Amino acid sequence: MSSLAQQLYFPFPQKTSFSREDFFVSQSNQEAIHWIESWPWQHPILSLSGPTHSGKTHLGHIWSEIAHQAEILTWPFCFDAFESLKGKNLVLDFDNFSPQEQPLSSADEEALFHFYNRVLENKNSVLWISNPPPSQWDNIKLPDLRSRLRAIPAVFVKQPDDQLLSMIYIKKFHDLQWKVSPKIIQYLISHGPRSYKEIELLIDRLSEKLLEEKKTLSLLMIKSVL
Repeated sequence: MSSLAQQLYFPFPQKTSFSREDFFVSQSNQEAIHWIESWPWQHPILSLSGPTHSGKTHLGHIWSEIAHQAEILTWPFCFDAFESLKGKNLVLDFDNFSPQEQPLSSADEEALFHFYNRVLENKNSVLWISNPPPSQWDNIKLPDLRSRLRAIPAVFVKQPDDQLLSMIYIKKFHDLQWKVSPKIIQYLISHGPRSYKEIELLIDRLSEKLLEEKKTLSLLMIKSVL
């Protein structure tokens, strides 16, 4: 690619919607959406886990609407600040946090332990989004916190099945305003990536190629980047 082409490269804008109508349900995620829509739960905290780009944040926004505009907090955040949110329903999005690579400090563990107890006392609800689920945060040093995290019920989003793959590609192409034929969708289901993360990488490669070559999307172009 020439230096000029590199300078002129801009990603296609995408419109992100977190509405319930734009969440596609299949066997891969039907258990997760069932739990989200079955609130309130018997346990005040629910753990939601799954692969990167699998729709966990989308589910968090859906639950926020259901749970009376629950506050959405994305890591990094200060556990001590939770006192100001006393009694509110919360979405704790740890999706960009790795407990193995970034262990919590002793102070954070203490603060999280007290937060957990306040949730039980105040009877508010928390949707805990992380990968792995808190029950598998094995490097937690505070025994009482570790036992509480292991008691949190967990629900998982799986890698997409064919039905969900089709819906994902159709929505991605629609958001990017790319016109595609059913033949292209079927080819991608049969020969394309089958993980959420790899689908995102494929879309990025196609965006770059379309802007470089100034062509419309074709089956030949898709084959060239797979």
